[in-house]
Amino acid sequence: MRLTDNLYMLSGSAYGVIGNVYAIVNDQKMIMIDCGQDQTGLDTILWSLNYHGLEKLPITHMLITHMHIDHTGNAWYFAEQGTKIIAGASDANGIEQGGVLVNDFGMENYTTCKVDTRLEGDCEFTLNGIDFKAWHMPGHTNGGMFYTFTLDHLSMVATGDTVFPEPARFDKGLAAALGWEGSYEFDRKKYMQSLERALQIKAQVLLGGHGMPIMRNGSHVIGLGYKKTLKEYR
Repeated sequence: MRLTDNLYMLSGSAYGVIGNVYAIVNDQKMIMIDCGQDQTGLDTILWSLNYHGLEKLPITHMLITHMHIDHTGNAWYFAEQGTKIIAGASDANGIEQGGVLVNDFGMENYTTCKVDTRLEGDCEFTLNGIDFKAWHMPGHTNGGMFYTFTLDHLSMVATGDTVFPEPARFDKGLAAALGWEGSYEFDRKKYMQSLERALQIKAQVLLGGHGMPIMRNGSHVIGLGYKKTLKEYR
């Protein structure tokens, strides 16, 4: 699914597959955000790349929002193709070692891979001519990250599972969903602190780890998520 001129959704909710995957195209190169869970997710990603004529572009980097299997299960495949894997330092351990940290659902085997860049706290970097800021947002996992950037004249934020939109309803409108509370490293206090800090992020486009992307006033979802923590986590 093409979201803007240079932003694509390659797999996830729009395809009936778990774990949203996004692609950023610039300078005839590609950056992925997360990579889905399993062979079904991988097949969907490869199909999308072919459908949009992107299959020949090198995928230079992958930005991981958090280590859970439904977002990193196919990292090994892209690492073997030469993609550099970038993740929060705490979550990098899970991606490299596997086990309960990444696969606490107990669904299937997890193939580990090397993380090339471990992000320590908030930091800024440039990939393929695009400036990114990584925001350390623990709570869902200890090494969870948001990524903010500007593409096609739109400010964007990738939030993983920390906050994402629920389907809009005629009687309630837009609502926010929070990540699974049963994850091994889930911490309510850190979660609330992270979303409170995220209120300073002003983004038009919000790319969640599940659900559909929000293409206008995306930061509103973060605010809704924080209000939800105030009700449910205290």
